Amino acid sequence: MSEGFVFPWKDIVVALTAASMIGGLIITWVRTQLSPDFAKKADITALGARIEAVEAQMRGVPSHTDMRLLSDRISAVESGVAVVRAEMGGVAAGVQRVESHLRLVHDHLLNHQRDADR
Repeated sequence: MSEGFVFPWKDIVVALTAASMIGGLIITWVRTQLSPDFAKKADITALGARIEAVEAQMRGVPSHTDMRLLSDRISAVESGVAVVRAEMGGVAAGVQRVESHLRLVHDHLLNHQRDADR
């Protein structure tokens, strides 16, 4: 039998084993160097709880549509108050006229009663 080319399986296995070990060492070294940059599981859990609490609070916050509707209602009330203010200004002037007339009548009656008592 002629021996021709023999594939070097043994050499390939040794090379792959060495590469795997070196790769594992490199990965371990990189992980230890970068570990302070990564958050711990307890920190992530605590942050998750805080986010859930904030989201629960945000569910009660009015939406953009709610705020627009509220703004529209406030604008309607504001215009109604302006109308009432204008009407009250007219009523106030009328009340002042009535008050001055009543004062005149009252003074007249008081003066008339004093004249009658004499």
